[in-house]
Amino acid sequence: MKIYILIVLLGFFFSACSREYVNVRPTHTNIKRPMSPSLNHVWVDGNWIYSHRAKTYSRNNGYWAKPNWGRKYKQGQWKATRRGEHLVQGSWR
Repeated sequence: MKIYILIVLLGFFFSACSREYVNVRPTHTNIKRPMSPSLNHVWVDGNWIYSHRAKTYSRNNGYWAKPNWGRKYKQGQWKATRRGEHLVQGSWR
């Protein structure tokens, strides 16, 4: 029974880590950016989120963030491979 639960949990983990490939990347939409709360804030563009049910990407809105000392935000980008294109999510570095 414990082995069965472990296998199921590992399956969920690896399915959540998988990349979703598309033949055509979604079109970029212009989002109106609100005013910055302060000069110390940076704009973090919205990310593309993959819907397993619809088998498409949708975009969520961006937001203003105050970075931790010495950290910068690297925007997400699309990478082309033989299998198609996939999104590398943005992250703080």
